[in-house]
Amino acid sequence: MRPHRPSASQVRPSPQAAPSASRSTSSQRGASPSQRSSPSAQGPAMHEAPSTHAPPSPGPASSPPPSGARRGSITRSAGASPGRAAGRLSGSIHSSTQAPPRQVVPGSASQRGSPPQRRVSTASSRRASPGTKRVRARQPRTTAPSGSSACRSIPTSASSRVPGATPSESGSASSLGTGSSAALGCPSIVAVARTAAISTPGSRSVSTTRSSCVALPPSHPRSSASASPAHRSPALLRPPEPPCMTRIIQHDRSLPGCPLPAPSPAPLPHPLPRPSPVQRHPPAGQPRPASLQPRARRARARRSGMPTRREMWERLGEDVDVLVVGGGITGAGIARDAVRRGLKTALVEMNDLAYGTSSRSSKLVHGGLRYLEHYEFSMVFESVSERRILMDLAPHLVNPLGFLFPVYRGSRQNLFVINVGMWLYDGLSLFRSPKIHKNLKPAEVAELEPALDRSGLKGAPLYYDCSTDDARLTLETALDAAHEGAIVCTGAKVKRFLKDERGRVAGAAVEDTLGGEGTKEIRAKVVINATGPWTDTTRRLSSVPGQEHRDVLRPTKGIHIVVAAEKLPVEHAVVCFHPTDERVLFALPWGDRTYVGTTDTDYAGDPAKVAATAEDVDYLIDAANHYFPKHPLAREDVISTWAGLRPLIAPPEKASMSESDVSREHEILVGRDGLITIAGGKLTTYRRMAAEVVDKAVRLLKLTRMLPADLKPAKTDENPLPGGRGWPEDDDHDAVAGRVRAASQDVLSPEVARHLADNYGMQALEIGAMVAEDPGLGRALVEGRPEIMAQVRWAVERELAATVADVMVRRTQLFYRDLDQGLGCADAVAHEMARLLGWDEKTQRAMVKAYADEVALSRAWREG
Repeated sequence: MRPHRPSASQVRPSPQAAPSASRSTSSQRGASPSQRSSPSAQGPAMHEAPSTHAPPSPGPASSPPPSGARRGSITRSAGASPGRAAGRLSGSIHSSTQAPPRQVVPGSASQRGSPPQRRVSTASSRRASPGTKRVRARQPRTTAPSGSSACRSIPTSASSRVPGATPSESGSASSLGTGSSAALGCPSIVAVARTAAISTPGSRSVSTTRSSCVALPPSHPRSSASASPAHRSPALLRPPEPPCMTRIIQHDRSLPGCPLPAPSPAPLPHPLPRPSPVQRHPPAGQPRPASLQPRARRARARRSGMPTRREMWERLGEDVDVLVVGGGITGAGIARDAVRRGLKTALVEMNDLAYGTSSRSSKLVHGGLRYLEHYEFSMVFESVSERRILMDLAPHLVNPLGFLFPVYRGSRQNLFVINVGMWLYDGLSLFRSPKIHKNLKPAEVAELEPALDRSGLKGAPLYYDCSTDDARLTLETALDAAHEGAIVCTGAKVKRFLKDERGRVAGAAVEDTLGGEGTKEIRAKVVINATGPWTDTTRRLSSVPGQEHRDVLRPTKGIHIVVAAEKLPVEHAVVCFHPTDERVLFALPWGDRTYVGTTDTDYAGDPAKVAATAEDVDYLIDAANHYFPKHPLAREDVISTWAGLRPLIAPPEKASMSESDVSREHEILVGRDGLITIAGGKLTTYRRMAAEVVDKAVRLLKLTRMLPADLKPAKTDENPLPGGRGWPEDDDHDAVAGRVRAASQDVLSPEVARHLADNYGMQALEIGAMVAEDPGLGRALVEGRPEIMAQVRWAVERELAATVADVMVRRTQLFYRDLDQGLGCADAVAHEMARLLGWDEKTQRAMVKAYADEVALSRAWREG
């Protein structure tokens, strides 16, 4: 089920409760203080919110939208209770011919709603039955009743409000309404406003905010006057909606005329719509639009695309407000938050984005059910809140996954205690989990997971968290920061920190480890250390010689093994307790593969050399064989492994605890020299950790009187990542795959199109267009697998890939999934990269060898 989103279907319980809301609505922000405080500006109920990104629904315009809708523009208030609206509210305009909008009684069951459903991932498919899809509301568009003869714009002042009006908030800047002005006897118009809509008795819809109208001539293709009466559909009047605008048509039957201003020569606030990029066949008699021509699309993509890694290095050296050291998920999140606030930002990473822990996790976005056992309620609450946000920011990457928790006779906890914990887990998420948990009997467990051992099984709760691609989540976060203006440079290693005359850190000297172009100095007002397992190493660069240095980390190693799905068939993530030490493990479905993990052991070596050992692999095989005795695993079944380090905060010296008992909380440290360090934390909470770090940096800038003017809110919880922009309202992955295949002119197979949609989101449409222009880019990198050559070009041109390992490990995952770990196609990948990056033959061979060395490190356990 899809997490409950009250921001799309609820309102404040009463005008008196409005001041306590965690965020003001758009109508409040656009109103004067007197308007915000006036009871007439707010009401106890609201209308259903319209969708902002979805195409027009084929049903009648008056059909009610589904409940539990999800908007394209994400707004929320983290931690808001189910009984009130969370975040901004989307409003709409309703015509007199439509049924009145459903009124929601504060505190009623209909207001609270049941969590809407979303598909649940399984091993065979990431889709579920139609009954489990998440659905976003599609608001009926407003059409004026036939015979109406008046249009007008209502000024902002409170004196212009219509007496007796029933106000309804319209807070989301992306909420939209449309109307048929031809039916009003007026030229076709588009009225643009940030509005709080009010509906009056007697078929009246007006606005309390200023509107600007632009008249369209009757001959215009989007003018309703140019269409026959039978074709005057609101869909014909709907231009693409800019996310920061609301379009409305205001009409009043009682007005004698239509006092619209003369047609304005000013351009429309948003360009008229272009044909869909996947429309392959224009109407008969019309030439193919330039926007649909592959070459034009490629040229446009290059103009708006990412700079290459070399171009980023050339930009490096400018003075910045914030310098972030470390390109993992936390560093990328900090850069995104900082640049969105208006701070000039640079991020440097000594290797590749997500090179360390951020590509070697268990690939889960979860609340941490096991942390309840340690009474870490605040961490669980924060995690489940962030899980819900990430499902909106990256719907193509963060997908619901069912977790089965089998309980056997003699288990550490009985079913009753575990069930209480499940209710607490759902409650801390405010019952907005993808689905509410349920308890399964042994027979039901056997039906869902036939491979699971049933001897002594008493039952199994089924609860829901999310899976993700951790590397791509990191990548899209960093690329979004770059799109906003941040400098993101990989292969840039900090050699030393620069100090000012007072001994404060004022920048860093950075070495080019890829291009061999020497060292650059970057001056920065604030430097942030977000280097994960390398935290203590980086802190030592700023310590005073002779001064005692205290390490803050206790890194622990976690490894995973990958096997073929037929060797260990699971449809859900299965929670396992190791038979020897009862550590929590998971067996997780991963398409045509299954992976098992993770371990938790102390590690004291070089973070760059961390790898699985034979003992680690045997430990996981023993656990898998204990829970799945009908499908025993052996070392020969292991396709690949990965190992990463958790940068955990070291407990007090006198405290003695096991690795698994070390807290996963994060800590922000500010050194005497002003270096800000973030350590600890989880993948799930990276966005909130990043916001806390930037808050600390802003306070430090304010103290040192170097804070830039005109900073703005980052709103990182509202703006989707690049692949999530324009994602379908109903979360239909297959629909996106269909559009990708159409964009490729059917060169791509359905399986490859689905693979691209799942990994790149809406950006996959551009990859499809690349293949349409050059069908050779559609060839598979490995026979029988969905990865294609176009992904290599995309990685270089748009994702800062600079080595073969960057592509094979963190852009395509062939390193983990291919039976040969991608060694068979490494030469082809290197050849394509050489053509794009200008490598000579020597460099090309060196890149292939470096990747082969990385594969050998992951296989070193076989020799032990």
